[in-house]
Amino acid sequence: MSVALSYELKGDGPPHVLFMHGWAGSGRYFDATIEHLDLTSVRAVTYDLRGHRESAPSTDGYTLDGIANDALAVADAAGLEQFVLVGFSMSAKFGQYVSVLAPGRVIGQILIAGCPAGEIPLPSEMTDDWLSREGDAVRLAQVAEPFIPRRAIRHLE
Repeated sequence: MSVALSYELKGDGPPHVLFMHGWAGSGRYFDATIEHLDLTSVRAVTYDLRGHRESAPSTDGYTLDGIANDALAVADAAGLEQFVLVGFSMSAKFGQYVSVLAPGRVIGQILIAGCPAGEIPLPSEMTDDWLSREGDAVRLAQVAEPFIPRRAIRHLE
């Protein structure tokens, strides 16, 4: 089943770069990076994964096939015949799967702080809690909050 996905295009390209954010994030995660690109010679496409920020929640679950096909659907909608895929965190895992499904389209990968391609055995209590946060941006962001670096403040005595 299809899901309405929010995406944004910037720049001309080619090359084309499709950015996939991490769990509990959004396509906006890459805004600061894209500000430093020469957008006259690259097209950057960001999007919100299903159930994140402005994209609709899943109607049929969260599977590798569904998430990978979402990425390909965004690439199709953005007119990206071939692209470099940037995957951050959990999306580094998803990005590897996109490359398996469409090896002729993914011409390169940049995988940042990636999760392994294999299964990660997580306690059901944890995954149930995470999935219960779908559609609630504040509660979903709380999952990632402990892992976001904070500026160190030096206390003078």
